Amino acid sequence: MAHDVSDFFNFIDMSDNYPFTGTGNLFRFCQGLAAIRIQNNIVVVLDSDAAGSETLQKLRKLTLPKNLRVMCLPPLDECRAFKTLGPSGASIENINGRGVAIECFLDLKYKSTGDPAVRWTSFNRELDSYQGELVGKEKYTRTFFESAGKDTAYDLGKLSYLWKYLLAECVA
Repeated sequence: MAHDVSDFFNFIDMSDNYPFTGTGNLFRFCQGLAAIRIQNNIVVVLDSDAAGSETLQKLRKLTLPKNLRVMCLPPLDECRAFKTLGPSGASIENINGRGVAIECFLDLKYKSTGDPAVRWTSFNRELDSYQGELVGKEKYTRTFFESAGKDTAYDLGKLSYLWKYLLAECVA
C-alpha cells in the first residue's frame, strides 16, 4: 500500500482468523453494518467469481448507507482468454465474473513452468455459471511473499492496476 494513504485504511481479512468466512456470511455482515447505520466509510471487495458476483447482486438489492460501498474485483484483460479445467476437459474461456480471485492479480507467470488454470467447481444456479478456483493459488501467494519487492522480474502491474481501481472506488 502506498505510504501516503496507508493511514486511511484498515483491513478485515475474511480468511485469516475470521470466524465467518464465505460470501453468505459476508452478506449477513453487510446487512448488520447497514442495520446499525455504521458511520465509517467501508468498501467491501468480493472476488470476481460466481459466488462474488451473486453476492454483489444480492447486496445491491439492499438499502445500504452511502458510506458502505460494495464491489467485485475489476476485470482483467488476461482473464478473457484463460485456461480452464472442467467437466468437458481443458479449454480457454473468459473467467472474469466466474473465476477471478485476488490471487489472479499476482504474477502468475513468474518462475512458472506451465500456464495458470482455473478449475470449475460447483455450479451456481442463480448465475447459470460454474464457480472457478485458481489451481495452485497457495503457490502463487507464497511466491508473491517470497519474491515481490525483492526480485525486479516479479511483475506488480496487475496489483498496481487493482490498487488504482480500489482507490478510485474509495473516492467515488
